[in-house]
Amino acid sequence: MTEGASRANQKFTELLRRMYGRPEFHYPIVSAQLQFRLRYYGLSGAAMLEDLFFDALSNFVRMHAPHESLARPPRGEKGFDYTFNGTPMSHKVSKRGPETIAALWDPTKSEITHWSFETSICFTSGGYQPSRIRATLATARTPLTMQPLSSWQASDKQEAAALVHWPTEGQVQVLQSWMVDSSSETSVSDRMPFAKSWRSASVAHASGIPANELEILLFPRRVLADLSPGVRFAIDEDILRPGIFLFDHDWLQNVPVKPNNRGLLVAKEFVRNAMVRSRREGLHVPLSDWFSAYSGDKPPDLYLAQRSEYDLMFSKSQPSLAVTVDPVMEK
Repeated sequence: MTEGASRANQKFTELLRRMYGRPEFHYPIVSAQLQFRLRYYGLSGAAMLEDLFFDALSNFVRMHAPHESLARPPRGEKGFDYTFNGTPMSHKVSKRGPETIAALWDPTKSEITHWSFETSICFTSGGYQPSRIRATLATARTPLTMQPLSSWQASDKQEAAALVHWPTEGQVQVLQSWMVDSSSETSVSDRMPFAKSWRSASVAHASGIPANELEILLFPRRVLADLSPGVRFAIDEDILRPGIFLFDHDWLQNVPVKPNNRGLLVAKEFVRNAMVRSRREGLHVPLSDWFSAYSGDKPPDLYLAQRSEYDLMFSKSQPSLAVTVDPVMEK
């Protein structure tokens, strides 16, 4: 891989960091990670999430990064999913953490044991892996186990919540903490209303903290006194956060693959190692996941989006649609 292509990955990562730092881009994509997976089966959901990602990034480039270039390949061309400033890239989507990924969709190539990718991979992972997060809090006597708000079940006994600033690198800092209503085993939105969570998050947005570096974590009641604003703690390094992981082309040469009835697959453990390396080498853009706890279980209605475009064709801002009727046709 050329040095220029490596720079392209770094620049692409920085572009994604800028986009996901903005609430109006970050939160709708976070919602879709949940909604599309619930509605659409497997590869269909992944394909739709890829389309959403591309549309969102295209919008961001047009609005905020007009000197960058993002394009789809010609229809039918294989080998990559889009280009960034002329550099081809492939896109892979995972529901949660490392998963096996396809090197080639062709079941007839079962004799192949190793594969070299032609492009870098933009790997998008939703959800925390694992969802129970271990941390070290200086004021606590024992290591602490917490969980993201998005994985909270009504039966869980976590009764303290904290909005935290969780940067790409470094320790997590508590911004605000509070008790959770645990009077009944109801939904997340009943026990911790959205208005309260959003009010805290919006204050953090206004202070300049990127949206993708904000998270809401749940703790046992006993540690609430230790979670005062400004307190910092270290997260176990084994935790893989949701987000974007760029796999550099150089890492993807002569990769062991195994065939199945659909193609050649790269092992989950290889993907995990690539995610860890991506994080270590600064090619990772984390996403927060708290907003998905308040997302509805239905994605936007695709028909209504098309209907809206249709209706706009008849709005007053469009040229007149007045028709001169042929007298012959009137008869």
